[in-house]
Amino acid sequence: MFRIAILHLFKYNEAIDKYLTEYTILFSGCEVNKIKILFLAANPGDTNKLALDEEIREITSKIRAAEHRDSIDLISAWAVKPDDLLQLLNQHKPQIVHFSGHGSNSGKIILTDNNGVSKTVSSRAIQTLFTTLKDNIRAVVLNACYSKEQAKAITQVIDCAVGMNGSIEDNAAITFAASFYRAIGFGRSVKDAFDQGRAALLLEGIPEEDTPELLVRGSIDPSSIYFLDSDYLETDGSPSKPAKGFRFNKEIEIRSLKGDITEIQADVVALKFAREFYGADSIVAMKLSNNQEQLDKLSPEIGKFSLVATKGKISAKNALFLGVPALLSFRYGEIYNFSKNILKILKYEFPQARTIALTIHGVGYGLDETESVISQIRGLLDSLKLGCFPPNLQCILIVDRNSARADRIQRILEDNLSSYRKGDRILVPVNELYSRLARPKTYELENAGFESEKKPHIFVAMPFNEDMDDIYYYGIQPSVHSAGYLCERVDLTAFTGDILDRIKSRIESSELVIADLTGANPNVYLEVGYAWGRGLPTILLSKDADDLKFDVRGQRCINYKRIIDLEKALKLELRGLINDAL
Repeated sequence: MFRIAILHLFKYNEAIDKYLTEYTILFSGCEVNKIKILFLAANPGDTNKLALDEEIREITSKIRAAEHRDSIDLISAWAVKPDDLLQLLNQHKPQIVHFSGHGSNSGKIILTDNNGVSKTVSSRAIQTLFTTLKDNIRAVVLNACYSKEQAKAITQVIDCAVGMNGSIEDNAAITFAASFYRAIGFGRSVKDAFDQGRAALLLEGIPEEDTPELLVRGSIDPSSIYFLDSDYLETDGSPSKPAKGFRFNKEIEIRSLKGDITEIQADVVALKFAREFYGADSIVAMKLSNNQEQLDKLSPEIGKFSLVATKGKISAKNALFLGVPALLSFRYGEIYNFSKNILKILKYEFPQARTIALTIHGVGYGLDETESVISQIRGLLDSLKLGCFPPNLQCILIVDRNSARADRIQRILEDNLSSYRKGDRILVPVNELYSRLARPKTYELENAGFESEKKPHIFVAMPFNEDMDDIYYYGIQPSVHSAGYLCERVDLTAFTGDILDRIKSRIESSELVIADLTGANPNVYLEVGYAWGRGLPTILLSKDADDLKFDVRGQRCINYKRIIDLEKALKLELRGLINDAL
């Protein structure tokens, strides 16, 4: 008996489906999610009877015998009508959809109409269907007579599709499909699954191994498309090297870019919602929202997210907001988790993402700039190491509108990822992370994130404005880093509510306080007074000795005119204090 068309798409776990664009993220390792296979069948009353029940039994049997059977959900729907395609795909949001039924010599699949008889569906209709649902679909297999042209049309919007270049009999279609899903169940790539389907036909002596053809969109490599994470995990769940034969061999570029985050061309811009909107997060959210209801949708709870199409309101095609703790609690470890989980989310929610744009977190409200960047990089690398990233990912952009900061971020990337440099680019080979991360140059990476809180820091009291940025970043911060300390300050305008306790706690936990009294800012004097009250050593700075007020006039103070002079004097002062402490 000859038959007609099979469609396969792949999608998510029941728990993830519950939220669609919002779900709870586990902040520990990479969660292995289930994939859904939606089996759609149609055998209208006016067509030859097909062995569709046998096909679903064979597929089920092969999946149950596969290594990762518990990671696959198989859902079936019968006597499918044209409108059922939209309903079922929207309802179940599968990663694999399997349509089995009849097809015509002209390349149209045949569904069932309201009277139970044949209803043909054109290539254009199928392509349009997948265009509207392409965010959820990775692969389509048309295992049916004369379906190659349909497959070719589908690959205009979907990464890969299988079509038949001629007629195919029932037993061939069943054997091919069952072997395809068995390979998926063993964690193989789409290319491997396709090849195993053809091999099964040869082994069974069915002379139709050349009938299936695998087509791809553009330059997509089907051998890099996987649906299960297990090759990255030992049986006890601990991170391991990729399994022998793992062929996900690619390089992902990471670079800093000066620009406005709303004008960056990317598939996704990833942002945070820290119980309020701040900085770039706020700018993007305001552009995407016309009212409070829309803004609320971009304000997920901690551990949940909102992924929305931007519809041209910013240059990036989509925006992802991840709910994180309030800003006062969003420190190095949380920054690490943020970047790690961004890639994890997009692996499942937007797997076709090629370019992801991020901003740097922490520096806008006083965390150590270098440590913030390194914590974010480590989160990205750890997610790449575990295979928790969109399989088509090509580039991660770290965007900052301040050109000087963008340059500093690039230098931090180059210093800490030097072994990945190729010319002026940083290209991270995802299948070599395990051996290369152990190199000495990545020591700072291995001790960033939650470990950052164990490092001693120096608190800097100074006005938080652009006029003082060069003094802080080129005079004070390098001197503090050379002495082996993190360099932190607090921007009072970046927080809501009473942050006096926060300032006090950071001063109390610091090794000493550096205060720039230029301009006689009252908040700086308050912070100096508190440091003195706690008995902490202080280093006072000022561009002009006449700026000094009150009893401070009688204290030793480094007066400077040029930043380079400040850096030299501060390094000497810090060295002296450290030696005295020893």
